[in-house]
Amino acid sequence: MKVRLIHWEHGEGEKRANLLRSLHYDVDDEPIDNAELKLLVSKPPDILVIDLTRLPARGRDIGAFVHEHVRDLPIVFVGGKEWTVAGIKQVIPDATFSEWALIEPALSRIEGSGRE
Repeated sequence: MKVRLIHWEHGEGEKRANLLRSLHYDVDDEPIDNAELKLLVSKPPDILVIDLTRLPARGRDIGAFVHEHVRDLPIVFVGGKEWTVAGIKQVIPDATFSEWALIEPALSRIEGSGRE
């Protein structure tokens, strides 16, 4: 399965991508820019994973934009402060929310739901 990882810090993002690869996902973790965002909408991955550890408002905005254009794409928000997550749940209630320590079962639930 193809996973697109959105993150904001190279070293941390590389660790997150390697974790997802160790779970046997094909991971694209290239930095996101406007051209890449358009490509993400036109050719979506199987699952979009957005790291909220840094720049959570930017993660929320990207998630909302993608959700608006690709309604059936599973979006997983990972990490973030409790109040940030609560705000995003109001904007994208059907997204999945997880911590990095629990990412494997979160992704497994998505795969098992037939949403991919």
